[in-house]
Amino acid sequence: MEQIAEIRRCYFINEESISKLAKRLNLSRQTVRRALKSQEQPVYQRNVQPTPKLGSFKQQLVSWLEFDAKLPRRQRRTAQVCMNVYRPKAIKAPVVSYSGLYETRSDKSRNRITW
Repeated sequence: MEQIAEIRRCYFINEESISKLAKRLNLSRQTVRRALKSQEQPVYQRNVQPTPKLGSFKQQLVSWLEFDAKLPRRQRRTAQVCMNVYRPKAIKAPVVSYSGLYETRSDKSRNRITW
């Protein structure tokens, strides 16, 4: 937000060129033009983190996390163990396998957030 104000100030008051602003602020000229055209401040709109690859696996993972929460810490499943269950095996791949990133899975278990 401050950057848009700076772009407008430098362009309209200090009369700097778009290319000079882009170089100085390390932005593309197109981004500088977009900031000059905009009438209002941009608003971030995404409220829910989409997890399309977890889709059908969410219920199983949620039930595991709820079950593991009741166990002693050393007996809980790690994020890597949960991930390996859903990865395709070398020869006998399950019909449906999780192809998402390990980080997505581990973030969910680390934060213990409900999906």
